[in-house]
Amino acid sequence: MYPEFSIKVTLPANSKFRVASVFSGAGGLDLGFALPPTFQTVFHLDNNSTAIRTLRENKEDWFDTEATIVDRDIVEFVTELQEGTAEGNLDVDPDILVGGPPCQPFSAAASRTGGTNGTESEEGRLFLAYCDLLKEWEPSAFLFENVYGITSNDEDWEPIKQAFENAGYKVKPKTLDTADYGVPQHRIRTFIVGVRKESNHEYHFPKPTHGPESDGGPTLNTAGDALSGLTVDVSGDKYSMNSKYADLLPEVPPGLNYSFFTEKLGHPNPRFAWRSRFSDFLYKAIPGEPVRTLKAQPGGANGPFHWDNRRFTESELKRLQSFPDDYQLAGSYSKVVRQIGNSVPPRMACVLARSMAAQLFDWIPEMECESPFLPYQTLSEQAVPEELSDDAELNFRSRKRTPLKVRTQRAQKRLGDRAEVDEEVDPERITPREHEFNLGNIIELLEGGSFYEELRERQYLVESRVTDGTLSVNIVGGNDIGGGTIELKLVSDEGYLLPAIEAAEIEVVAESVGVPDLFSIWAVLIEDIRARTDYGQLMSVVGHYSCAPSNFSAQISFKGISASPLRQAAEFFSSEEHCNRYFTISEIANSTGIPRSALANTLERLRELRYDIRTPSTHSNIQNSESGAPEVLCTYPFPNLVSASPFDIEAELTEIRNHIQKDALTSKVNHD
Repeated sequence: MYPEFSIKVTLPANSKFRVASVFSGAGGLDLGFALPPTFQTVFHLDNNSTAIRTLRENKEDWFDTEATIVDRDIVEFVTELQEGTAEGNLDVDPDILVGGPPCQPFSAAASRTGGTNGTESEEGRLFLAYCDLLKEWEPSAFLFENVYGITSNDEDWEPIKQAFENAGYKVKPKTLDTADYGVPQHRIRTFIVGVRKESNHEYHFPKPTHGPESDGGPTLNTAGDALSGLTVDVSGDKYSMNSKYADLLPEVPPGLNYSFFTEKLGHPNPRFAWRSRFSDFLYKAIPGEPVRTLKAQPGGANGPFHWDNRRFTESELKRLQSFPDDYQLAGSYSKVVRQIGNSVPPRMACVLARSMAAQLFDWIPEMECESPFLPYQTLSEQAVPEELSDDAELNFRSRKRTPLKVRTQRAQKRLGDRAEVDEEVDPERITPREHEFNLGNIIELLEGGSFYEELRERQYLVESRVTDGTLSVNIVGGNDIGGGTIELKLVSDEGYLLPAIEAAEIEVVAESVGVPDLFSIWAVLIEDIRARTDYGQLMSVVGHYSCAPSNFSAQISFKGISASPLRQAAEFFSSEEHCNRYFTISEIANSTGIPRSALANTLERLRELRYDIRTPSTHSNIQNSESGAPEVLCTYPFPNLVSASPFDIEAELTEIRNHIQKDALTSKVNHD
């Protein structure tokens, strides 16, 4: 058990401040504002049935027994409240409104991977309902929480800021790391505090209470600190890693991730390129540091994982998020993970609650405050943290990163602990190969258009060899299809592309093929790489497009193949310099010579070859250019042949078609 901690506070008479919580979830913010008797949380709202169960199960012990708990969509609730048709005890009259809508639309991951993001998404517009409640209830202040990306994009931040100001508030945002406030978890979030414009009060965020920027406060609480003395039952498979990469996790040293299996950290048989995955992939927590951010939907191979090579238990997750041991979280394991991952750590919320009470409500506490739900309490003896200047720059982002030198040391220690590795190239990996190839199971695993049927029966004769640092693959198309020659080349700009066979270049020559055979040619290459190395896909060789620097070059050439629009588009996007960049319709047409009228069909055809062509039709965060033309992005100079990747092959490029048609009509009118 944690050490006993109970401090007392004396409040002026009639100083209970009423709190209303929306997007309450599991009640992380609500717990922070449940500091008795300073605050009185009188209202909770959420539309997740499991979260509602959690709030109700803890109502008696942790919240106001008379509080109203509403299971309702906030947009519907606000509409009914405005119309006077809402049911229940809704005489809320809060002093503070707290809450933050789902953060995914504003997350960096959503932006980088082309998902729905920002205020253009349905979830991203939920903040308007929050503002409607501000107008309806007119609390003295509010606390709004979201991911740090919410203020990084003016296109998103400005309408949010304006909406708050239009509701009658002066607003102040600040991005903080919860580890700096005693939570044993690096969790960077943006908090926005609003104060009524007519108020004389000004708010300043609290200084860090822990770590190097805390003016001599305690050190950061670590994952080991949080889990000390906790007894857990991990028998069975409930907490086992569920992923095809499960066999790799025991090899990863605590404090590292997939990067352990990279050439850069010295692994003799790399599985991944440097920065080819997000940092949570195969990340294993280390007891001596705060854990990385707990995710609501971590995925099969995404951590953080326990240093004992498993997932954290429910009770461990509660401690890492600073929930009390006896706080009840409803639902299955996955639902508990989701609730915790979506929560504000109560300890962080408590620090903000105390600072808001003191600065905005003239709360005058004694030197100590009661926080029975905050374990491993090592706060300074100040009931109210010192104020942080508005222009203060906190360096938590750089402190959060593990230096490359440290990562290398951890990797080398683990590699040194194993049996000595023969640094010579395994002869079996570089043995020449000759075989026949057809798409076989690849076709079965991929959904696609009719052209797959054309490729299904084709046979290819394949010869490959490794000589002088080059993997050479020769392919001859079968079934008397005729055609010409396609040549591919991938070259590392530094180091090896395939360290296990000491190959810095990959050369592919395919004869008696046509443009549609590109799909098969890349599949042949991937199969050969898998046979010779531990890499499973080309992304692992060259790095993930959203986070890896360009460390390779890609070239393609066609011989004896007519210059059709499909060939021209494939030629353009099979060069790495044209990938992960936005192009307008005009730029693509001018660069390739493809008639504008044929461009939409051509790009759809290229998507059938599983080139990851992204447009506003396929990824809603891709917008139009300043000229109004829809933009086009291709992530890689090769097709996406990963069967697990969602890929709507039949998606029509509606915006591009409409734009082309509009331009054609405009040109006709101008001509006439």
